Amino acid sequence: MGPLATTPMLTRHLAALLLVGALWGLPSCGTEILYVDPPFSYDVSHTGCGGELAVFMGMYEEQIYNDFTEVAELSIVDGLQGGTWCMPAIRTWGLKNPVRLKATVTTSEGEQVGLTVLQNLRLILSPDGACEVLALPIPITHPSNPTAEIDDLFGKEARIEVEIRDADGVVGKHAADIKLVQG
Repeated sequence: MGPLATTPMLTRHLAALLLVGALWGLPSCGTEILYVDPPFSYDVSHTGCGGELAVFMGMYEEQIYNDFTEVAELSIVDGLQGGTWCMPAIRTWGLKNPVRLKATVTTSEGEQVGLTVLQNLRLILSPDGACEVLALPIPITHPSNPTAEIDDLFGKEARIEVEIRDADGVVGKHAADIKLVQG
């Protein structure tokens, strides 16, 4: 064998040595990782949300919005600081900030078990052009006894209604028939 002749084993050793040398030098390349958030806007007071007036309700699950026509269940959860709550998502078009929002949850027997009224609420602009509330907190209780357990509500049919009035006096409404479920 001549001085430049190699064996398959020597070739593998040289390749491994070159690979280790290349990998050893990588940290010194000065690689920098930059995290960039996509552009978003909380200020839609001047532009509005465009389009014709429309209001929809649903739930976000794993960052995916499902309208109550697709998922007809309203989850009720225990709050971290107490109480029992439902937190539907509200999506709107054709409204400007700030808004006055009123939402109610009424069982099929006529008992209003949820009510929230918010003044000067600022909707956020979503990437698809809707103005929305990602999770609207509505306390769920028996009005005759607010400290009573609400387990008897699970599985009941109910109606959720929302009315939104924007800064220009435009009013949007939406209602959906849902089933109350434990979340």
